[in-house]
Amino acid sequence: MTAQELIDIEKKYKERHNRGHLVPNQVGEFVYDNMDEDIRFLNDGYIAKHYNPNGKTTSVLKEHGFNDFEILMLNCFWGGVSHAFKWDSYECRNSPIPEMCAGLDSVLDKTPIYDEGNVLYRFCTIDDRTDFQEGEIYHAPHYITTTKDNWKHKTNVFIITPKRMGQVLVLYTN
Repeated sequence: MTAQELIDIEKKYKERHNRGHLVPNQVGEFVYDNMDEDIRFLNDGYIAKHYNPNGKTTSVLKEHGFNDFEILMLNCFWGGVSHAFKWDSYECRNSPIPEMCAGLDSVLDKTPIYDEGNVLYRFCTIDDRTDFQEGEIYHAPHYITTTKDNWKHKTNVFIITPKRMGQVLVLYTN
């Protein structure tokens, strides 16, 4: 898939779903009744908003071998579309989720492995599992974001020691 193909899919989705009755979804948000829950993020226009083919960051990433679609997926993941990548399995999800996740996989394959320290932090959201035992190994079933900075938030925190790709060791949770 290309960046322009995804932008076109988003545009067509928005056009098809701009009319309808508002109904509450499973988390209480009001959405149009003719929207697919998995891909309703397309109605928000974030894909087109995150596409900046002439931006400075885009130029730098292209110098490092990333294509337009991969850069768009990275910007979407960093931006307001990260929830679109949070599936235990995305192969059976409606298009364009599998294509977007494959693009993010490609980004991750091209990025260097983190080696700047031995601890990462994950400040938990309401979707995160928090019932860990000290020393338990957790295999994240989806993409998660972490930081090397301890923000000292008053929330559940994963303190992570990276071991190998796809696996982290939970040392402590608040």
